[in-house]
Amino acid sequence: MTSASVGFVWIAMLGGYPRAPRVGTLVVMSAYAYTVDVAAEDGGPEPGLRERFATVIAYRLGQLEDQKGVYPKAGDAFDFMDAFEGKFVWEMTDAEFEATPPTLVDFEVVAVDPVEPAGSGPVAVTVRIPF
Repeated sequence: MTSASVGFVWIAMLGGYPRAPRVGTLVVMSAYAYTVDVAAEDGGPEPGLRERFATVIAYRLGQLEDQKGVYPKAGDAFDFMDAFEGKFVWEMTDAEFEATPPTLVDFEVVAVDPVEPAGSGPVAVTVRIPF
């Protein structure tokens, strides 16, 4: 699995591969700091793409919570936009976005810890990318 914590401002890149690639930490404007594990599955994304997706999904979860008050739960399905390489969508200018539109990717929440919103703090989320 690949992990990422995310929000709106890039803070640090974590190294090492204890059980899976670790991505980065971004400060979230919300009360929660999401850490995302993207499950490795046969036919699913390769490790580098899972690492990227973990960052994008953590960012997306922060957006959903900030903008709509959504706290993830197992079984939820969401989507995100990504270009699969280069800049993340939130780093693109309008011209870059129009020139190379990102792809919409679905993901499913497999597990969340804590299961119920705690009001603030870290939230570990495991997701899968259905292929």
